[in-house]
Amino acid sequence: MGLQYGVLLRDQIVEISTNIKKMKKVYISQQPIYIKLFSGIYINHKLNKVKKRLPKIYRDELQGISDGSGVPFDDLIFINVSGNLIKGYCASILLREKSNKILHGRNFDLVPHFLSNYFVIVNYNNDIKFTNFGIISYIGSFQGINENGIAISLN
Repeated sequence: MGLQYGVLLRDQIVEISTNIKKMKKVYISQQPIYIKLFSGIYINHKLNKVKKRLPKIYRDELQGISDGSGVPFDDLIFINVSGNLIKGYCASILLREKSNKILHGRNFDLVPHFLSNYFVIVNYNNDIKFTNFGIISYIGSFQGINENGIAISLN
C-alpha cells in the first residue's frame, strides 16, 4: 500500500518534502542557540519514538510512498508529524435540507498556504470502501466519507 500513490504523485511529494525541509530550517534558525545545537538529535529522537508507536499499516503505507516517490521514509514521517509547523484554519459545516438530505462541506485554509496546492482525492476499495480528501503525502484523513455515507472532518 502506498507504492502506486508514491509513483503517481512523485513530483508533488518531492516538492512538498523540499518545502517542508525549508520550513524546518527556518523554524530551527529562529530558536535559541541551545536548541539549534541539538535540534537534529532531538528531531531524530522524536521521529524514532513516532516510528515505534506508529501502527504497522501506516508504516507500510509510508514505506510504499517512500519506495514509489524516492523521498526518504524519515522525511515522510517528519512531514506527517510536523504539526507544530503547520496550522490550519479550516472549518466544516453540516446542513440538513428539508428533504432530510445532509450536506457536509469543508474548506482547507492551511498555513503554510502551499499545502493547499496539493489537495488529493483517493478512493480506497478495502472491506469498507471510502473516499479520502486530503493533502498529498499525508496519511490518514483530513476528511472522508465511506460507502455507508458516514463522513468525518479533521479541523
